[in-house]
Amino acid sequence: MRIPSTSAWPSAVFAALIALATVYLVQLPSPLRLGPDASSYLQIASSIADGHGANPPGTPSFPIGYPLLLAGLDTVGLGMPWALVALNLAFLILGTASLWVVLRRGLDLGEATAGAVCVLSLLSSSVAKHAVMPLSEMVFFGLAAAALALLTLSATNGRVSLLAGGVVLALAACTVRTAGIALAPAVVLTFRSGRSRIVAAIVGIAGAAFSIAAAPRYLDELSGGWRDGQVRSGYREGRDLLELLGAAVGNIPESKIGTVSPFLIAIGAATLPAIVAVLVMRRHCLGPVDGWVLGSLIVLFAWPADDSRFLLPLFPFLLGYGALLARRWRPVAVAYATLFAALGLVAIALSTRLTFSGQQFPERYADGAMAPTYRVAWGMAEPGDRAHVY
Repeated sequence: MRIPSTSAWPSAVFAALIALATVYLVQLPSPLRLGPDASSYLQIASSIADGHGANPPGTPSFPIGYPLLLAGLDTVGLGMPWALVALNLAFLILGTASLWVVLRRGLDLGEATAGAVCVLSLLSSSVAKHAVMPLSEMVFFGLAAAALALLTLSATNGRVSLLAGGVVLALAACTVRTAGIALAPAVVLTFRSGRSRIVAAIVGIAGAAFSIAAAPRYLDELSGGWRDGQVRSGYREGRDLLELLGAAVGNIPESKIGTVSPFLIAIGAATLPAIVAVLVMRRHCLGPVDGWVLGSLIVLFAWPADDSRFLLPLFPFLLGYGALLARRWRPVAVAYATLFAALGLVAIALSTRLTFSGQQFPERYADGAMAPTYRVAWGMAEPGDRAHVY
């Protein structure tokens, strides 16, 4: 399955990775970019750091992993916006390096092709947006990708220590996002024999059952999203999944999804058969990355949420799948990569512009929806000043 490449490509790809890393590091001075979930994470982290527990009144019951990291930063005097961005970028680097390992060892892609996939992943508009927000996506991506890298290496050479490390990182990912359960099939496919896979699957199912019993609120949230009946809810969740896939493949910003929804659903509907085609191609050598893809798609379909950022940890590996198919349609692949990169560069440029907006940040961020809050926080207005706060 190795994809040939010219000698010039690896150097060009490496240069692109360095350039993108520099552009992301430039985002460190960004003001705190808030949203509903981001605000909740910060409230929970503040409550933990102050010794008041992880369930402050009025906040959702999120997994504890990411708030603990934020609380740790606050405890050592780094509870500042730039440190939150730095935390995200550190896990983005970990995730990208791990992605490289999975692409090279798990999908057997050539150096240039694997590097190109890493570049396109960093050019995702979703990554550009969420790399500078206090949300769990980057931490989850880093942990999940690192777990996959260790599991992939273990599947290759059979080392138990790598398997154990992969399982530990998978469990850590579960403490950050409940979607980490999608790594269970990856662990199962790390084993080579049918008997060992059956044993691993039984252990995984037992562990999942124990987790549900220990934290039934997740089952309550899941069942609540399907309260409209199996058929209607299944249709809605399936439509949402196709829309998310279409947005990721098309590199469409979340703010624009609603305006082109039918188009995105069509792209998503075309993407699913492509994923199935790759799985059929790899049916004799399925490994951890394939388990992650299958597990993630199932979780995304079943979970009652349709935020585009939930596809962020999976999409780089879908790009890897696309690279396997690209051997037969090189001109199409080059055209797609060029368009995807162009859209990604626009997203990063807009994010950078926002970072250095200065006092115009409140009006530019989120179309000014939170401008009054920022004006008060920055001392530009007084609470209750109707001319500036609403």
